[in-house]
Amino acid sequence: VEKKVPRQKTLRFVGGGAKSEILCQILADVTGHEIQVPMDPQNAGAAGAAMVCALGLNTISSLDEAKDLIRIRSAYTPDPKAAEVYDRMFLVFKQLYAKNKGLFRQINS
Repeated sequence: VEKKVPRQKTLRFVGGGAKSEILCQILADVTGHEIQVPMDPQNAGAAGAAMVCALGLNTISSLDEAKDLIRIRSAYTPDPKAAEVYDRMFLVFKQLYAKNKGLFRQINS
């Protein structure tokens, strides 16, 4: 994502998964970014559509201004110690995947 979108200090997490505090914390730990969750994360699409309408009606001057209109319910700060654990587990996962790839292919054929 960072190849196409400039690096951001904070990320906003929306959808049903954003209702899970543990998932939000894991996402913060793994990405190294602060994760912000809006008040109604499952309605982010509707809020986005409303912001585009507000822009079209000249109620706001830019979509950058829309950021300030979204209330944040909670924010999650990365935990470097947890990130170390996830990084270590990911290395093991990649090794397991490489070793089991052929076996999974056999199971699925």
